[in-house]
Formats: sequence, structure tokens, C-alpha cells
Amino acid sequence: MFGLAIGVPHPSLFPYETMGAEVLPPTAFSVGDPDGILSWFWSVFKAKTSKTRISIPKYANPKDGPNAIQLSTALQYSMVTGLPAFVEFVRNFVLQVFQPAYSDFRVLANSGNTDGWTKACALLCQSGEYILTEDWTYPGALLSAWPSGVRPYPVPMDSLGMIPHGLECILAEWKEDDHEGKRRPHVMYTIPVGQNPTGAVMDAERKQEIYDICVKYDIIIVEDDPYYFLQYPEYKRKSERSLRSHIPGKVNPETSRKFVDTLAPSYLKIDHQGRVIRLDTFSKTIGPGCRLGWTTCNPLFATTMENYSASKTNQTSGISQAMVMQLVAKQWGHDGYVRWLRGIGAQYTERRDLMIDSLFEASSSGLGLAQNHGLSQGTVKVYDAHVKSTGVLYDNLDEKLPSKDKTLFSFAIPNGGMFLWIKFHLKNHHDWVPHPGPGSALEVKLWTDLAEAGVLFAPGYMFSTDEEDAPPDESFGEPHVRSEYAHMRVSFSSATKEEITEAMKTFIQVILKFFR
Repeated sequence: MFGLAIGVPHPSLFPYETMGAEVLPPTAFSVGDPDGILSWFWSVFKAKTSKTRISIPKYANPKDGPNAIQLSTALQYSMVTGLPAFVEFVRNFVLQVFQPAYSDFRVLANSGNTDGWTKACALLCQSGEYILTEDWTYPGALLSAWPSGVRPYPVPMDSLGMIPHGLECILAEWKEDDHEGKRRPHVMYTIPVGQNPTGAVMDAERKQEIYDICVKYDIIIVEDDPYYFLQYPEYKRKSERSLRSHIPGKVNPETSRKFVDTLAPSYLKIDHQGRVIRLDTFSKTIGPGCRLGWTTCNPLFATTMENYSASKTNQTSGISQAMVMQLVAKQWGHDGYVRWLRGIGAQYTERRDLMIDSLFEASSSGLGLAQNHGLSQGTVKVYDAHVKSTGVLYDNLDEKLPSKDKTLFSFAIPNGGMFLWIKFHLKNHHDWVPHPGPGSALEVKLWTDLAEAGVLFAPGYMFSTDEEDAPPDESFGEPHVRSEYAHMRVSFSSATKEEITEAMKTFIQVILKFFR
């Protein structure tokens, strides 16, 4: 048959004949502790790590089969579900890692998790509706929902994430008359692992509780999990970490399975009803500029989302799919990619540890840390920072100092993600008053003091699901009750190790001066 119906460019007119890149091996980053007793030994081999060149031809060898990666396909219009090689690799990956509770799940390529969430929100929500979210959440998700008239309804959180009892109370006590005639929310947006901004990691038991409540009230769960593979072991002090070895790690099915078994399970694993839409991405594991991820869901949702994508963004970049698949599917394979994930997880663990180390080492500056056993849960440790009575910064000062038993700030050591979430106890500042005033002045002052000292944190109100939390424009003269607390998100992902250390030293100095 002569195909003369479709108006697409001829591949021979594409200017690219081949496309290639030098890539690292999946074992490029060691797993374990850089302070381990064998770290010096393995560092010798790391220095000699050889790079490999991958290349994609315009036309693949016919013997490579229908899922071969070639530029003639990658540069062409294609199915919105993704290139054949992409769908094959991702579906197998989901099957082995997330282990969905039903067999006919579907995967669809998207341009990253925000794109996936935007499409899910457009299909599931109507203008004026509420969606359930964590008390603090990713602002990009809220911005994606607001143009559609969808508003967040916050669910209380603790160090493990969304609190089941809080969710149950909201749904059980919902009355439309109390919410401007709005019906009870039927969609939940959640970041259960390495939660942005809090770093909380929800365990299997908590997920089951949340899922059961969603079944009871017929809630669709949108599981946004960009940080899923950045799950970390419990923080240990330097003296304890030095007993662990910094080893290269193997690439084989057994080590892959063992690694997967250490991860908090996805909602997909307990979803027997197909009410979970899961969003995954290569942004945190390969590179955000790829703009490549995927959605996993039931066939009905998948078909509807395909049709929606075809009328909006159409396909995800074929070049991104081809380059990423040539690396993870063809060059590394499933077990190689899992080994890569272990390596980058170890790198971020090291950065997390360095930031927490810096806080514990601040005792010489007059700061003390004490574990808050009432708020700590399992491997999640919560600490309160206070002024030590022998703080050297205060030895020769006459100013009134905060009492040593008053908390200056609190934090939970994150077991996942890229962030440390700090809660500042503004109520212990000598200028704090509980009556209405020129709102959030102390929070703004603290952020400004840090910025002027050369340390930039993300202000907490950016992540609030309550529009009232944003500092008001004081020029309007509107009264605002001063909050007892302020929050800031601190990232340990992109700065150098030296920058992290210096930044935290400066942070401690500013905090002690602020609460002086």
C-alpha cells in the first residue's frame, strides 16, 4: 500500500545523521560512606573510571527489531504514549520496582511530573473544586491547578507526611455549607517520598492507612514521586559512619532486588482498584533538561490522558526519549540503571549528612541540639536547637539573651529528597507579640538577615497551601496576626560541599544574633 494520507516530513530530509554522547558507567559513583575505612582504596579505581560513547543512527539495523532506537523515528511525529523502546523499558521498570497490584496498568510518556500532574488535574477536576494536599507542598503543582480554578485543601502533616487521622476528620466532617457549597474533595495530590519541601518519607504502614481512607471516601490519589530514588539511611554521626565501607557496588539482579526492597513501597503496590495515578521522572536521576517522565495508571485513565495529550502537547520530545533510552535501556540495562540510582542516592546521602554534621558541630558557636523524642518517629529524628549557656558568642555580651531552654528552631533529619525543612520559633524572639501587628515582620527580617549574610533559603510561605500564610503587603495597612513560627526550605542538592559547610556556619551565626 502507498501511504499518501499523512503529511509528515520525510526522514531523509532530517539534518541529523547520528547523535551521540560520552556517558559515565552505572558504577561511576560508589555506594556507602566516603569516610569508610576502604574509601581511599576505591577512590583509586574511581579516578580511572572510563567513559563510554553511545550513538544513535538515523536508521537502525532491521535486525534490531521494532523497538530499535533510530533518529528517523525519534525526530518524527510519534505516538503520545512514547517511543516503543521507552514504553518497553519503563513498563518493565515499573513492574520490577513498583510492583503494581494489577496487571493491566499502562504507562505514558510525559514532559516531566509537572506536565503529568497538569494533565491529570485537568481531567479529574472541575473549576471551583478543592483537591487534598499536604499542609506544605510543591508550589508548581498549585500553580498548575489554579488556572483551572482548582484550590488546595491542606491536610495536617507530621515527620512521616500526611496524617491519616487528619485526613479522616476532614472527609468525615465535610459540609458543603461550610465550604461555599463545594462538594467534598475527590482528588488527592501527594508527594510521599522526599516530600517537597519537608523531606518526609511515608512508610508502608502510613500509606496503607491513607489508601484505606481514600477507598472509603472514593478519593483518586495522584502520587507525585520525583524523589523516590533519593531515599537515605538513618543519619549517623561521623564517628559511627566511619565504620562503614565506601564500596563500588555490583551490577546484577540480586543487588537490584535488594536495593528495591529497602525502598518505601509505592501506592501502586497496594492499589487493587486502579485509583492511583503515579508520576515518575528522569529529572532527578538523569537531568531535568530532558523534560522526560512517565505516568502509570489504569487503562481508562490512560486512554483519556492519551486523547487529552494528543489535543494539547502531543508527544514528548523524541530526542529526549531516544538519548535517555539509548543510555538506560541499551547501554546500562535495568540493573545498570538501578546501580546508577544507588550511586546518586549515596551522593545525596553524603550531602545530607554534611549539612546535618554542620549543625551538630555548631556547638562551638553556642548552639545546642537536643532530640525531641515526642515528635521523633522510628528512624525520623526531630531536633530542637537552643542556646548553650556557655555559648562563646555570648560570653562578653550584655544584651538580653534567649533562655537556654527556649527553642530557636526545629528540624527533622530528612530520610529522602533534597531538602532540610526548618521551623523557627519566632515566639521566643524578644520582639514577638501575640496581638495583631504589621504581619510577618520577624519572618521577613530573619530571611533578610540571612540573605544579607550571603545565605539564601526558600521562605516557607512559598510552599504553604494556605494563601493567608504569605506575608501581606504592609502598604495596604491590613492587620495580620503574627505567627508563632516561620519555616524555610534549605537545599543540599546543588551547592558544593564547601559551600554547604560555610553556609551552615553563617546560618548559625545569623540565628544566634537574630534571637539575641
